[in-house]
Amino acid sequence: MKTIHRAAKAALALLAGVLLALSVTAPAPASAATWTLRELPQRLCISPNGHPLTYFVAPVIGEWSTDLWTHLRNLPPNATYQSSVIGPGSSYPDPETGATRLNAWVFAEFGPAPEGTYHPLFEVEDGVEAQSFPITIEVSKDC
Repeated sequence: MKTIHRAAKAALALLAGVLLALSVTAPAPASAATWTLRELPQRLCISPNGHPLTYFVAPVIGEWSTDLWTHLRNLPPNATYQSSVIGPGSSYPDPETGATRLNAWVFAEFGPAPEGTYHPLFEVEDGVEAQSFPITIEVSKDC
């Protein structure tokens, strides 16, 4: 009888271990992004005293099933931005003209900054993958 109890306890312990292993969340899979951020060259010249509200735009091409978030990275000092969200969907170039929809945008404001040329990144990310391209911001008295 003790042997049956030991075997039952061992089987229950093994079953509990298997169930515990199965209940652990697997790591998120690598992004198999089916969307692409297309580079759209953009240049802005601003005064060292700052610049009021402006924006940057770009097309995202392909399909996506989750929200895509826009960001600006490595801005000049005293600059802020407001990201936007592109909801799940798709966007493709017009087959006749090749025109694309500008569906990714970010608003930015620039406070006083030292003169120079800055190269922040326009970025779009889906929570797993991020794609970006540089934009140019010139801070100069000669704008």
